[in-house]
Amino acid sequence: MAGVRRGPIWLFDAASGGRDRLRGRGFRRAVDDDTDGQARHFAGTVAVATRLGGSLTQWLTVHMLRDAPDTADGRLSEEAIEFVRLVRSGGLTQADAAGWVRERLCHAPTGG
Repeated sequence: MAGVRRGPIWLFDAASGGRDRLRGRGFRRAVDDDTDGQARHFAGTVAVATRLGGSLTQWLTVHMLRDAPDTADGRLSEEAIEFVRLVRSGGLTQADAAGWVRERLCHAPTGG
């Protein structure tokens, strides 16, 4: 997921930011840093939070990646951590996950 492989070397992939195989635009302004890497950022943070938990992942994003909480990347990391928390707690079902991502992270569709 997002260039973060499985197995014992996943930590090195995560620390380096993974590989940017997921490109995408269309994120809400609050979580958009004007790069093509936000889809990878979200997926990679989900992968790390799934393995390490939210608290440690949050610490790593702020202190190691230097994604301050008041930046687009910091807010996107928080959304990814919240996504993992909701899925783990049962507050978000797998069937509703894509809709959550669209509603929370993506631009709302315009027109009809």
